[in-house]
Amino acid sequence: MKKIFSLILAVCFAGMFTACSDDRDANPTIQQPTTFMLNQPVYSSGIDLAIAKTISFSWSQPDYGLPLAANYKLQVSNNGQFTQAFDPNIKQEEQLGKANFVTINDAYKYCKGEMRAVNLAKALQQLNAYKEEAVPATSEVWVRCMAITTGAEPVYSNAVKLSVAPVYVELKDAPPATWYLIGSCIGDGAWTNGKDAIGSSMLPMYTKPGEIYDKGTGDGTFEYTGYFPADAQFKIVKTPGDWDHNVVCGGGAPLLTSVRDGGNDPGNITVSAAGYYTITLKSKTGETTITKATSTPSASYPIMNMPGTLNGWNEKSGNPMTAFSASAENHDWVTKVTFDEDAPADGGVKFAAGSWDKSWGVADFPYGIAISDGDNIPYRKGTYLVIFNDFTGQYLFIEQE
Repeated sequence: MKKIFSLILAVCFAGMFTACSDDRDANPTIQQPTTFMLNQPVYSSGIDLAIAKTISFSWSQPDYGLPLAANYKLQVSNNGQFTQAFDPNIKQEEQLGKANFVTINDAYKYCKGEMRAVNLAKALQQLNAYKEEAVPATSEVWVRCMAITTGAEPVYSNAVKLSVAPVYVELKDAPPATWYLIGSCIGDGAWTNGKDAIGSSMLPMYTKPGEIYDKGTGDGTFEYTGYFPADAQFKIVKTPGDWDHNVVCGGGAPLLTSVRDGGNDPGNITVSAAGYYTITLKSKTGETTITKATSTPSASYPIMNMPGTLNGWNEKSGNPMTAFSASAENHDWVTKVTFDEDAPADGGVKFAAGSWDKSWGVADFPYGIAISDGDNIPYRKGTYLVIFNDFTGQYLFIEQE
């Protein structure tokens, strides 16, 4: 009997081990890769950053032990060490001789990507602080790729070396990140998703009063307050032309939102009851809330102009703005303007509804909250798409490339 009992136990234990093995096979775990391969670009020597537009990179997918989607970013080093990251929110002079690599903000979903030459030039300027009159003729630069996915630590590729001709870059803080409203109730209602549709089918969200924006990425909290008709439908797009990464409906109920990062489209954000609503978005995560506005406009205006130094302060017709929406409840205005030089010390621009009796301004540029009868807006040289909301006073001067 003892022999028979022992045999039964052995069979049972064998079955248990087999079951455990089968369970592990059915539930694979993520492996932590140590590296992955970044390929040497075809063109990697003698790249003139004053002429080149982009540099093409490709890489292999890290071996996570199972197919996983990852986000990729490229990093640039001036000595190939990648030991001290440059922080754009810290004074540049405090990092010279210490920071030896910069992470480029552009992110990629696939195992290839184009690095914009202007971003590489900016990274070299951040690391080396070239004087405008003393930029070297050539410089060596190292590039590696960083992969990030849920459930694993970031993993870094090998570094490849390039030879480039640097250019001087005037370093400026990153402008606030831009997310765009688009939908049947937005602008012309055409759902046209592209750079050329900004100001007609797409409306940038405004900066929030008192918010501090990341100097490197422009991330922060953004707002929009405006009128939405009954049964309105819309989305919030992160990048013009991209439908796969945006803010969409959440839970199927009006005013609820979710963040789409690829995958199936769950649908449009909806507003069931007509009225004024405030949308608040945190750009770093895409987290968005929509609530009834705490107040409503006391008036709507048939015209809006942008008088200032460039047009002799003509409040009646100087630099007319276009109503963003044909609705009687329109409060957003759009124009494009070129300033040939910076505003003089006693000059600038304001917004005016055809009369100085109703005008707005504040001494902030390129974004701010204009107030009634406020100061002049001190513009800078350049070409800008200007967006202004006459209800909230929020405005944006978006520099055009």
